[in-house]
Amino acid sequence: MHGEDQRRGERGEDEVRALVVLPVPVRAAPAEGERADFTGIDLSGMDFSGRNLSAAVFVCARLRSVQFSRTILDLADFTEADLTAAKLMNADLKGANFTHTILRRAKMNGADLRVQTAKLPNGTIYESPVRFIESKFGDTDMSAVQVDRLVVEKLNLAGIKADKEVLALMSP
Repeated sequence: MHGEDQRRGERGEDEVRALVVLPVPVRAAPAEGERADFTGIDLSGMDFSGRNLSAAVFVCARLRSVQFSRTILDLADFTEADLTAAKLMNADLKGANFTHTILRRAKMNGADLRVQTAKLPNGTIYESPVRFIESKFGDTDMSAVQVDRLVVEKLNLAGIKADKEVLALMSP
């Protein structure tokens, strides 16, 4: 004890009389067949390289400088996500949705942007092409991507580094 506190017999620190422990919600890994849901979460700088995040939901997620190299992201939903400076090199992005997604300075070279095809038990074939609807590009590297068909709307192709064939598919 110091000075005046010592003379009065008081302590200079508050006394803890009770400790309350509250449960903290923890997201468990999704069960088999469920989609990983990262909606609205800031995952900036995380490294998911080589992981299987098939059909994951990244709606409104902040994914700046995230490493997704060689990651399985088929049917992933990146609607309104910020993928500024993300690394998606050689990623499996078949059927992914990039509606209103920021892809400035993203590196997507070698990524697989082909249509995702599924044959249902009743024989129906379901196709899901990659979607770029009002996506925002700038210094985006899409060189050597694999692509067969895209759904595109309201894109400004300035700032995209890609092969002529890819740029032609991205032109409405």
